[in-house]
Amino acid sequence: MSAKNIKILLLEKDSGLLGPLEAQLKEITGVEMCAKVLKPEELADQYKKTLPDIILLDIGFEEDSVYTFLASLEPQVASGHLSLIAMAGSSDMNRIRRAMKSGCVDFLMLPVTNEEVSNAVISAYEKNQALLKSSAVLPNSLRTPTGKIVTIFSTKGGVGKSTIAVNLAVMLAAFLKDSGRSVALLDGNFQFGDIGFMLNLKPEKTIHDLVREMGEPAPLSFEVMKNFMTKHPSGLEVMLAPSKPQFAEEVTMLHLGYIMECLKKNYDYVVVDTIHHINDTDLTIFDWTSSLFVIATLEVTTIKNLVLTLEILKDLQIPRDKISLILNRAYQKMGVECSTVEEKLMKISCMIPSDGERVVASLNSGTPFVIDMQMDIPIVKSFHELASFVATDEDKNYFSKTLEALPVKGNVLDFFKKFMKK
Repeated sequence: MSAKNIKILLLEKDSGLLGPLEAQLKEITGVEMCAKVLKPEELADQYKKTLPDIILLDIGFEEDSVYTFLASLEPQVASGHLSLIAMAGSSDMNRIRRAMKSGCVDFLMLPVTNEEVSNAVISAYEKNQALLKSSAVLPNSLRTPTGKIVTIFSTKGGVGKSTIAVNLAVMLAAFLKDSGRSVALLDGNFQFGDIGFMLNLKPEKTIHDLVREMGEPAPLSFEVMKNFMTKHPSGLEVMLAPSKPQFAEEVTMLHLGYIMECLKKNYDYVVVDTIHHINDTDLTIFDWTSSLFVIATLEVTTIKNLVLTLEILKDLQIPRDKISLILNRAYQKMGVECSTVEEKLMKISCMIPSDGERVVASLNSGTPFVIDMQMDIPIVKSFHELASFVATDEDKNYFSKTLEALPVKGNVLDFFKKFMKK
């Protein structure tokens, strides 16, 4: 440990709960409690005066100003100049998630032993010192990645969620590979993920291996993470799911938060496939998501689940403008009209036509059906439209220009018009 004292700022809401902790901190050799803040409005001033190495945060605070200020310290946290450690007397998952999203590297369930608090403080400090010595955290580039995280989600299995995630990611990677953009795909089904099979990739290095490399949850450098990404011929880089279902529990919410942070900082687009129910890992993914695409088909059970899904997302306070609806197998006669879905629920952002033979052949061969960019095929053309919808304003123009150079014999709208005439 460094010869200098580790300076700690304590943000305290519950003095009764944290009183013993103050005494424990004083007993740790090389640790100095430089300030104690009881009111949120004093936090910024005390931070500037003391410039602590670690902030111990009582997550009993609910004031937005606390978390807004902590979020503003992200450059200091990312560079290794500051660590944030959350504390509480109960495991309120919503508050813990909020603290971790603000950059906390650890969580202490109070009361703690002298050894536990000492280990947490010293470990956080030493990891920061190692990070400061690292030559670089971000890849060498002349531009800052867009960092757009696109999550594909449905609460019902069998609606084509993983197929959409894979083909969207490949479409983005293939179209943008010559533009300096980078695209990643994360298999968020940590028990039974199929992305590796769908892309014919061997799971030699997975997110489970990365978590083991990380050890305790902590900020992750791109140089480390890069070693656990698997390259696809399209240019897509893939974070594969664990090779065995029992490894899934080792990918904790805290580990995943730092992985999502590193992905966001180092890739222009990150497509995330998820499982078909909501758990802690999904909640962490949602926290980092820029655009959430909910998948549905025109089946009564799927529509029922869609209603419930939108209610859950509302309860989770996910902004409605972040949520888009993809209608898969859109041009089959199902007995439910698209107009009914839009009238009762929400606007459909993208419709993907049914092409079961092509999709099944693609899955069996491990070759995404968009890979050859045959824009005269309606389902392939629909993924170009979806990718363009996902792209930033700058990249939308690139999509349009690149498409002009491809042989296009038809489009989804033409297909739909022909179908309606039948």
